[in-house]
Amino acid sequence: ALNAVCRRSDAAQSAVLARASDLAQGGAHDPSAPLLRWFGAHPTGAMADAADACRDWLNGADPAGYAAAYRVFAMSDAPSDSALAAMTCPALFLTGAEEPNSTPAMSQSMAALVPDGRAVILDGAAHMMPMTHTKAVNSALMSFFERCGGSDGTA
Repeated sequence: ALNAVCRRSDAAQSAVLARASDLAQGGAHDPSAPLLRWFGAHPTGAMADAADACRDWLNGADPAGYAAAYRVFAMSDAPSDSALAAMTCPALFLTGAEEPNSTPAMSQSMAALVPDGRAVILDGAAHMMPMTHTKAVNSALMSFFERCGGSDGTA
């Protein structure tokens, strides 16, 4: 699970629900706030390229589709503790150390509940870590696959 959400704080839950409500009512979809969270105020190099790609993607999204997807995100708060504890397969929870919404603490708490759970927190990464920290994400995924029996790299 990349950037999974679990047990948001009351303030975080209020914020995402308010944003979902605003989008559902036709509120403006301004990607500035997520881009700032994901890439910082002045991204450079590959980070700037990733920020530009995300800006284009967000600006090109269908407003109704974006609002519907955001509502699912806002209403979701991860599996229950009992569901996590009942998992019989290995589970990896991967997030960035700089991720303010799908926090490292959330990944660590979910991993702690899964009998064969593991959390990996990538230093310097935020929400768009698959774009900004590709090698680290791929390395964490390959290590997990190998641990699950895909030692030839084809898992």
